[in-house]
Amino acid sequence: LMWGPMQPYISRLSPKLIRRFSSRMDTQAFALGVASASDQQLADAMAGKLRPVVLGEAVRRMKDEFIADRATDLDAVIQFAITGGPSGEADYYQLKIADSRCETAEGKAFTDTPTSNIEVDAVDFIKMVTGNAQGIDLYIGGKLKWDGGMMMLTRLTRMFNIPEVSAAPAAA
Repeated sequence: LMWGPMQPYISRLSPKLIRRFSSRMDTQAFALGVASASDQQLADAMAGKLRPVVLGEAVRRMKDEFIADRATDLDAVIQFAITGGPSGEADYYQLKIADSRCETAEGKAFTDTPTSNIEVDAVDFIKMVTGNAQGIDLYIGGKLKWDGGMMMLTRLTRMFNIPEVSAAPAAA
């Protein structure tokens, strides 16, 4: 996703067109776009009509990036409460991991009583799922609330191919 000078133009597009564009974007390219954006640019995007598109696409891709052999004995529903919505509300998404498969859903589609809950701000969530922040660091720093224990949080992050974002090259 393009940030910075393109933001005003992107925000004028219809959510349907934005969704089509973002679903075709390479995961690594998206991660690099997040890395190049300031926290304020990410916050601005998460405060507008890009929010449901970006969050929905990020969660949907978790299914694609799932590493099944790292979850052979897990049967859980993990709920994300992604805070900081335009009116102060949270957006809910669930991951259902069972039988070495991962399914994703918006809202509370799988259950009203998930196995574990994660609460995190949208900017930190986007940074975490793109490899621009580590879940364990967000947890230790108090930016991520998790009721499943530190060991399970570490295991959860290893169940997905998370992009590795290296530092941008220095300007000449």
